[in-house]
Amino acid sequence: MHRWLRLAASHSDIVLPTFADEKQHFCDQDAECCARRFMALGVKEVLVKNGAEPAYAFTPDFAGEVAAVAGIAATDPTGVGDCFNWVYLYSRLRARSVRESLNTAHRVASILVQRPGALLQHDLVRVALKVE
Repeated sequence: MHRWLRLAASHSDIVLPTFADEKQHFCDQDAECCARRFMALGVKEVLVKNGAEPAYAFTPDFAGEVAAVAGIAATDPTGVGDCFNWVYLYSRLRARSVRESLNTAHRVASILVQRPGALLQHDLVRVALKVE
């Protein structure tokens, strides 16, 4: 697994690992250590997700943490990481900053984690993403 993950990352511009998984499999001490490991492979943009804790981003233009939405009572975490990923990537593809993209992804994930099941209603996504 280590070999294939390193190989895939070395051909990627953006990676979105989850810290709990990386810590378990690579013994990363913290999110920054995880991000630096991917950057050493040539990845340009690393976003380390960390559940209800702040996400850590490392890019040529930004390095630091962005806090998750506070005070959320999680009901069902199913699909939240995937949702976070697509919202972050959607925001970046729309030329939004790393910080703005992280805040948007946290906001949408905080809505999803409070609902049973892995799907958000279309109208909630539009409101969360501020899409016409």
